[in-house]
Amino acid sequence: SFNIDNTPQQCQNLSISITGSGGVPPYRALVLPFGFSPLPNAVEVRKILDQPFSGDATQVSFQLPYPALSQFVVVVRAPSRELYLLITLRLTLTFPHPSHFIFHQ
Repeated sequence: SFNIDNTPQQCQNLSISITGSGGVPPYRALVLPFGFSPLPNAVEVRKILDQPFSGDATQVSFQLPYPALSQFVVVVRAPSRELYLLITLRLTLTFPHPSHFIFHQ
């Protein structure tokens, strides 16, 4: 299994760590946006992210370039004899500061 180690926030790093015996490295994290874009006029700027973990690492941190109120699914996979360990987690981004809504593309 895996943990999201921080509260996902717009344009901030997302940190993921593998817990227990969750397969054999190398791991990859897929981040898949879903639902309507929260931006005005439903402008879609979110892309699917495919983030590899480095070597045998069990932790990865990377910038999540999605606007606040985005919904997304995280899938962590580990190749093992042509099988994949798939664990999904549905999250909604929060604002880093409630009074700000700034999207960096």
